[in-house]
Amino acid sequence: MPSISKKLTISTLTDVEFCSGIRVLADLGYVFFAWYHDVDYDSDEYGCTSLPNIFHRWLMKLDDLRAGKDTHINLGEECSNFVVLATAYVPQRKELWLGGYRYTGPDNGHPRLEIWDVSSPVSPVLKKALELSTSGDHPRVIPYVSTKHNVVILGILLDNTPQGRVCSIDEVFGANSLDELPSATPAPLWVYPLDEDSVTMAHDGARYKCTLPGYECTEISVSDIACACMVDVGDYYALMYSGDTNVMVDFYDKNLNLVKTIDTGISKASCSEYPIGKNKLLIISGTSWAIVDINGVVASGSLSLPCLQGSITPDGTIICSHKGTGEGSIYELVPDTHYKIVKDENGVKIVDKNGNPVANADVLVGEIKSSCQSWRSHALIFNAKHITRKTNSNGYIDLTDLYGKAIEIIAG
Repeated sequence: MPSISKKLTISTLTDVEFCSGIRVLADLGYVFFAWYHDVDYDSDEYGCTSLPNIFHRWLMKLDDLRAGKDTHINLGEECSNFVVLATAYVPQRKELWLGGYRYTGPDNGHPRLEIWDVSSPVSPVLKKALELSTSGDHPRVIPYVSTKHNVVILGILLDNTPQGRVCSIDEVFGANSLDELPSATPAPLWVYPLDEDSVTMAHDGARYKCTLPGYECTEISVSDIACACMVDVGDYYALMYSGDTNVMVDFYDKNLNLVKTIDTGISKASCSEYPIGKNKLLIISGTSWAIVDINGVVASGSLSLPCLQGSITPDGTIICSHKGTGEGSIYELVPDTHYKIVKDENGVKIVDKNGNPVANADVLVGEIKSSCQSWRSHALIFNAKHITRKTNSNGYIDLTDLYGKAIEIIAG
C-alpha cells in the first residue's frame, strides 16, 4: 500500500491552513506553498502578529524539505495581506502566477494576481501585481496560462459573481489593474486544461469546452465538479466528484463522451486526485485512498495521516499537506504502483519501486504548454498532448527531440 511520512512541521499551532495547496516546480527543484494561522488569530512563530498581515508565501528547496530543514524563501515580505488560493507555473518563462485576494475581512477583499520571476529561486522578483478595484465577498483569482496560444484565462469571482477575463500575456503585463483586461462570455471561473488547445470551464453551474486561442465555448454535459477537476490520464479524461455518499470518478473519451462511472467506495470528504500512471488515478479523501482505472477500483486502503493538497515530484512521489485545521505539516507519499522517473548522466529512465529498470514499457510523453492548479482540489494539472514512447532494454526513453523543453512523463 502507499507509504506516507511526515517531512517537516512548519508550525505547531492549531488551525493552520495551507491555502494554496502545494506546487512542485519540478525543473527548479523547489516547492511553493502559501499558509496562514487561521483568522481567529493570535501570532505565529515567524513574527506575524495581527490581521491582515498574517499570510505566508514560501519557496522551499525540495531536498531541504525532504531533509526536514525549514530554509524557506519568502516571495515578498514574510507577513503579507495576500491570500494565495491558486497557482499556475509557466516553465518556459520561469514564472509563478499567484491568484487570490488582498485581505480586508474574512473571505472578503480585492481579487489579486501576482506574477513572480523564479528563474533564480533564492531571489524571486515580483514582475507584476494587479487587483480588481472593487472589493467584496468570496474574492478569487484562478490563473491559467497558455504559452502556445499566448492566452491568459483568469477565473475571477466577487460577491459570488464570475467576472473572469481572457487576454494575451502582453495585455496582462501592460495593464494597471484587473479591471482593464477584456471580459469574456461566458465569464470564466474554474478553468481546467484538457490539452494544449482546449480547456473546460465552469460558469454559474454550467460547464463549457472552450478552444484556444479564440476562446470559443460550447456547453457540455459533465458531472458536478464541486469536489475536483478533470484531468488527462492518457486514453481518457478522469473527473472526480462527490456523489450522494461516496467519491465518484467518471471516465470520458477524448470527445467528452461518458464511458464509465466508478464508485471509489470512499466516503466524500476533502478529496484530491493524482494521475499516477496510464489511465490510473489515485484518490485520497481524509485518510482513505483508492486507485481506480476504467475497470474499477484497483486497490484501496487507509493512511496513518491525511495527505491532500499536493503535487507530484519528478521521481513519482507526492508532496502534500492536509486541507483543513491542524498543525502545519508537510508529508511525502509514495504510491506503491507508481514507477519512478529517474534522470542520470545517461538520460531519463523508468524504474520500479525497487530501483530496477523497466524495459520495453510504453510511457506517455508530452511537452507542457501550460499548467494550473485547482483551488478546490489542489490537484496539479498539466496541459500537454501525449505521444507513446517505449523504453529500451535498460529502461531509458529517447527524448532527444525534446531537449530544452518542459515535458510531462506518465509511466505506470
